[in-house]
Order: sequence, then structure tokens, then C-alpha cells
Amino acid sequence: MIYEKRLVGEQTVTDYKVVYYLIKKDNFFGIELQETHNTDIMCEQHYFTEDECFAEEACKLICDGAVTCITIADIVCDLVA
Repeated sequence: MIYEKRLVGEQTVTDYKVVYYLIKKDNFFGIELQETHNTDIMCEQHYFTEDECFAEEACKLICDGAVTCITIADIVCDLVA
């Protein structure tokens, strides 16, 4: 699967780093989180809109709030509800 992604920002949460990306596949936009703890990497993706501006603003809010992979699904559901 090929998709585009653009860096939105990074946060350090406790002892790991979270990197946030705006992602695009076909005409859908969303967010990808990449958590790094020592040598372990966990990634989570959610596509949620066809509106690039809305997706970019949502990604910035999620980054500013230091949202993690554990809670991202609930946050995205709340944003699009």
C-alpha cells in the first residue's frame, strides 16, 4: 500500500517519543502516530476525512495534546462525531 505522509510534529511523553504525520491515500486524509521506546516502534493510522484542511488542523490539535497510540482511536471518533 502506497500513501503520502507529511510531518506534523513530535512530542516526548514520559520515556518515549511520539511523531505525528498527516497521511493521504487516494482522496482520504488522516493521521499516523509513530511511538518509539528504545528500539521498539509502534504505529497507528486512522483515515477520517476527505477535507485536507480539517485533517491538518485535527493533526495539529492531536500533536499539541500529546495523544498516544493507546487513545488515538477514541480521539478521532470524538473529532468526527
